[in-house]
Amino acid sequence: MRVLIPMTIRRCSLLVPTFLIIILASRGGFAADKLRIGYSGATISNAMLWVTEEGKLFQKNGIDPEILYLQTTLGQTAMIAGEIQMCVYSASLLAPARLQGADVVMVTSFLNKPIYRLVVRPDIRTVADLKGKRLGITRFGTVTDWTTRLLISRLGLDPEKDVALVQVGDVPVLLASMSAGKTIDGAIIQPPYYLKAVASGMRVLANMQEMDIPFQQTGLNTTQKSIARNPDIVRRASVSM
Repeated sequence: MRVLIPMTIRRCSLLVPTFLIIILASRGGFAADKLRIGYSGATISNAMLWVTEEGKLFQKNGIDPEILYLQTTLGQTAMIAGEIQMCVYSASLLAPARLQGADVVMVTSFLNKPIYRLVVRPDIRTVADLKGKRLGITRFGTVTDWTTRLLISRLGLDPEKDVALVQVGDVPVLLASMSAGKTIDGAIIQPPYYLKAVASGMRVLANMQEMDIPFQQTGLNTTQKSIARNPDIVRRASVSM
């Protein structure tokens, strides 16, 4: 016995595959969500950002990233102002801003302990020799400032009285200043850059990576406002990294 299928049903059954083809074809044409991410330097602690970018992991999660170099604390300032949506920075910058009322949060952590080496002039042999010496930092209020103070305290000295912190600039300037030996006597430097200082005659006095200090050195930061506005984009950015 034959079953007669109404014409309308047969027409719909023919249209379904067509609609599926259109939907699947158009899905690949959707524009990725743009996301501006700031960073403060080409350091190993920021390596996760480069791995994600070079591996096109943002794109695989539907994000079109714009990676922006913003010196020292400018990235966090721009993020709070809403000019960028995320930044790769240390919790040592995030915490003071949070205490001052900013809605900044770290959504992903890359390093939970510092990896700096304290590199000093060759005549500085012991921690006691640091007294009265000048230690270079990039800028007051940055991660090198807070981490240098933390290290000096852990070594048993007073960062406010026993050493002088001098604003110098980014890592290349720090290295040049130490080699000249006129501006600073030492500085904390990440690998592999500290090896350049050692090659020029400087010595490592302390290795923070071996000191097991709990410290959120680097992570992916954003604001609560951004999370509330675009939770899915924040989630996909975090998964990417």
